[in-house]
Parts: sequence; structure tokens; C-alpha cells
Amino acid sequence: MIKPELTIDRYAPLLNENFLSKYWMYFNHYILKKPIYDSYLVQNVINYIYNINDLKFLFIHLVDLDEVGHLYDFNSNEYKKKLKETDNYIGTIIESIFEKYENPLILLTTDHGGIENKHGGNSEDKINTFIASNINLDSLNIEDINYNMNCSKIILKALNINIPSYFD
Repeated sequence: MIKPELTIDRYAPLLNENFLSKYWMYFNHYILKKPIYDSYLVQNVINYIYNINDLKFLFIHLVDLDEVGHLYDFNSNEYKKKLKETDNYIGTIIESIFEKYENPLILLTTDHGGIENKHGGNSEDKINTFIASNINLDSLNIEDINYNMNCSKIILKALNINIPSYFD
């Protein structure tokens, strides 16, 4: 789906950080059961936003909240604490975007719902997600806009790129 001629910058803490940082992330996640991947990611995202010119598209995947849900439960106190931390991260990222760019499109969604510490099933609680945005998504005239699988349609429409007919 990505054209080979596009220049894409990629960053993932478990791939790009040094050995000690990777070990520290592993130790926190698997021994202490307190994932800290996002603390590395968010700082790099903010630096990237401030240092890149002419940014057209930025995809950020925060994972610690999901990991805590699997470790403890999607309704546990640990999850609720991580949710507040993730909310602060998102707020910081959004602030930096608005400081640098005028009128950006921002979409927030999850990759799945969950029950207890599981997902992947067919129940409404496991598959229902949300899309939050800083614009009125209804104005884009896309059917079933409330499903996160339609994020690609929203992004293409916002960038004035024709939506391919094979998108279902």
C-alpha cells in the first residue's frame, strides 16, 4: 500500500535504541510488568515533529496501555493508571503538533476492544473501537465512518487523494 518512491522515516524503541535501553525496556515489561516503551517513543515523536519540515502524515502507535491491559486486565487499576499516563502522552503530542502545524487532521483510535485481558474474539466488547478527531468527520461523507478500519479513507480524503475502488 506504500509506494516505494516515498521517503519514510521509521522509529521503534525496540529496534532503534541502544542495547542498555532495550534491556531496560525488556526488564520493565517482563520482570516488573510495567511497560515503558511509550516513554521512549513519545520523546522521539515530539523531537521529530519539531525537527521535520513539511510533514504530511505521521502514524504513532502507543503500545504500553495495550500491554498493561493484557498483563493485568482492561479494567484493572494498573490499566486505569496507565490510561492516565497515555492520555498525558497524547496531550503532549497534540500540543506539539498544534505548535508546529496549522489546521492538522488528528485521528485517535484503538486497534481493538477487550474483555478482561483478552481480545480478538467476535463479541461487541472485543471488536468495538472508537475514532476521535479534531474535525467533524461527518463532513467527509464516508459511509460507516465510526469504524477504525476507515481511518485510511479519512486520511486519503483529507489529503485529497482518491480513495481506491477496492477499499471496502
